[in-house]
Amino acid sequence: MSGNGRDVFCMVKQRMASTSLCQEPLLVYPEAFTHGTEHFFNTVNTTNLVIKQSLDDDGERVKEIEKMAEAIEHDFPHLHRAVAYYRSLLDKDRYRRPYSRLAFIEAGPKATACLSNVQLGEKPVDPKPHCLQVVFHHGGG
Repeated sequence: MSGNGRDVFCMVKQRMASTSLCQEPLLVYPEAFTHGTEHFFNTVNTTNLVIKQSLDDDGERVKEIEKMAEAIEHDFPHLHRAVAYYRSLLDKDRYRRPYSRLAFIEAGPKATACLSNVQLGEKPVDPKPHCLQVVFHHGGG
């Protein structure tokens, strides 16, 4: 409502060549929600709430995963990444890194940027109509 420069709008045209919108611009993400969104992402971005895997050393599931990794390695040697993944599931000391920071809002346009002054150039000339010719060929005889 306040027209901030970091508001995100959706603008829809009926056709690509249309010169006007087929509906009013829709405010998809107002800048006023940035603080709440950043708080949400920072809460989600912590690894304190992540459930870490745990498998019993002598459990049936560990044996199944080991057997599956060995079978894939034997039958499909080119799938080394799959084998490495299954074996990494069995590694209790596997390092768990935090989620990557979701900074797409900060990457948006700056409030000082003038987004209304966009120069697209002239519209291309419509193609000339082409006369269609249909020629039938009859088999000899």
